[in-house]
Amino acid sequence: MRLTPLWKREVFASAKNGSVVVQWLLGKPRIYAGGSQQSGPYVAGLWKDAVGRLPHGTEVASILMLGLGGACAWPMLEESFPKAEIVVVEWDETMVSLARRFKRWKKEPAIIVGDVCDVLPTLTQQFDLILDDAFYGASPEARVGTGEALDALAAALHDKGHCIINVSENMALRDTVATKLTHEATWMYRENNVAMFTH
Repeated sequence: MRLTPLWKREVFASAKNGSVVVQWLLGKPRIYAGGSQQSGPYVAGLWKDAVGRLPHGTEVASILMLGLGGACAWPMLEESFPKAEIVVVEWDETMVSLARRFKRWKKEPAIIVGDVCDVLPTLTQQFDLILDDAFYGASPEARVGTGEALDALAAALHDKGHCIINVSENMALRDTVATKLTHEATWMYRENNVAMFTH
């Protein structure tokens, strides 16, 4: 019988992130880019906590996820919203390949490969829930909170929908998004600030 090693490390070349590191601990992968964890127990816990803060009885038939990582949040999303249509925007083809390798989903979501700021203005669908975890290395993608991208983010959110952004340490991103959407709450998940918005 072949035993799975308790710890191993793999490095993958990435045209967008330089290199993507996968660290396996006790058979579970953690993905790092730019020195920051992009996928793993910490990130999965952050989004489980965030979704748990939605108002009781919130109906979610469609989800837009900005930033795929290794799709560590997928088991929770599929369990919480089993009938929801999920669309993902991810700019790094290496991340998409890793997510497909790990196959954390029961049904693969619709994946759009591209820069979120370029893709958002092209979307015609509105979503009940938008989860923004798009990062550039260790920092959230601040351009989402400016200009055409912010207008498109607001347009993509259903009138009664919720948008949750992992703003991390960038509180200015929260404040700029709040010029277009209504800020409902901000909380700390361990080291990350997370903000929720509605129309």
